[in-house]
Amino acid sequence: MPSDLCRFSYFSSCVGTSPQQDLDDILRVGMERNPQLGITGVISLEKGLFHQILEGRFADLEQLMASIAKDRRHHSLVFGRARKIGVRSFSNWSLHQISPSQMTQLEAS
Repeated sequence: MPSDLCRFSYFSSCVGTSPQQDLDDILRVGMERNPQLGITGVISLEKGLFHQILEGRFADLEQLMASIAKDRRHHSLVFGRARKIGVRSFSNWSLHQISPSQMTQLEAS
């Protein structure tokens, strides 16, 4: 098990007038950038709130979260706690959209 493989989540409020367009932009950028950082994850959108779970090395997640904190599409960020994991749950997805109900199930596990 890689000792620094972690899972991290956050919530943020969508700032723009088109939450779906912002989500599409986030997905596009994440699918391009996350493989370079060795990050995988999922994102959902519900009632103007983004919820994202990311997996990767702790240092890479810190770098990405600093970037997200500066991103104009996010407001009122609420960061979860990073926790060590043994295996990725999203190894096939650099970033993938899932439904809010799927996200709730993932957070419960």
